[in-house]
Amino acid sequence: MVSGTYEVSAMPTRIAQVDEKLSCGGVANGEVMVIAAPTSCGKTALALNIVLQNAVTHHTPGLYFSFEMQAKSLANRMIQTCAAVPLKRLHDGMMKPEHQKRVWEATDKMAEAPIFTNHYVKSVDELRAKARMYKRKHKIEWIVIDYLQLVPWDRKMKKNDGIAEVSHQVKLMAMELDVPVFLLAQLIVREPSVSLVSPCMTSRILVTLRMTPTSSYFCGLMARMWMRLEGQTQSMGLTFH
Repeated sequence: MVSGTYEVSAMPTRIAQVDEKLSCGGVANGEVMVIAAPTSCGKTALALNIVLQNAVTHHTPGLYFSFEMQAKSLANRMIQTCAAVPLKRLHDGMMKPEHQKRVWEATDKMAEAPIFTNHYVKSVDELRAKARMYKRKHKIEWIVIDYLQLVPWDRKMKKNDGIAEVSHQVKLMAMELDVPVFLLAQLIVREPSVSLVSPCMTSRILVTLRMTPTSSYFCGLMARMWMRLEGQTQSMGLTFH
C-alpha cells in the first residue's frame, strides 16, 4: 500500500474456469465462499478438488471440518479424488494394474499432504477455538466446513436465526484468522414451480437455501451448483453470485 499498489492475498481454486470468474483469481484471505447445492450435486467433490490441488500439489496446509463423514470415509474420498479412480473397483477386485498404481501413489501423497481433519464440535464457538488452535500450531491457510446446517447452533434460537448466527461466526473466524473459508451449504428442492436455477432446464425446480436470507450477507462469494435434466440426460452446472 505504501508504494501505491494494493495486493489481495488469495488462494486459487486451481480450476481455471472458476478462478477466471473470481475477481482476485481465487478466494481472498478473510473471505467466505459458500458452495450451495442440493444433495448429491457435488458440493464435497468440488471442495475436495480445490483443497487437494492446493494441499497435495502445492503443500498448502489447511483444516477440513467434516460433520457428515467419519475420518476413514473422508480419507477414502480424498484418495479417490486424488487418484481419479473409484475405490469401489479396488474392493470389487476389478481395478486395472495402472489404476491400482494410481491409488497407491495417491495414498502416499495423501500421507504427506498437510491436511488436518476434525469431525465433531459441540458449538460454533468450539469450531472457532479449534480453528484458532490449528492456525497457531500448524499455520493453516484454508478451512472447509462440510456442511453449514450440521454445525450445532443455540437451540434456544429459531432454526433460521441459529444458522444465520453460525454463518456470522464463520465470517468472523475467516477475518480473525485471515484465511479463505469454503462453507458448504445444503439446498432444499421443492416442487417444480418456479425457474430459479437454469433457463434451459426442461424440469424446472425451485431451490431455496435452508437458512435465513440475511445469512448470505456474511459470505463474500456464493457458488450455486445445479443439476440439469434433459430427458434421460443429467448434467451439472455452477453459477456465481
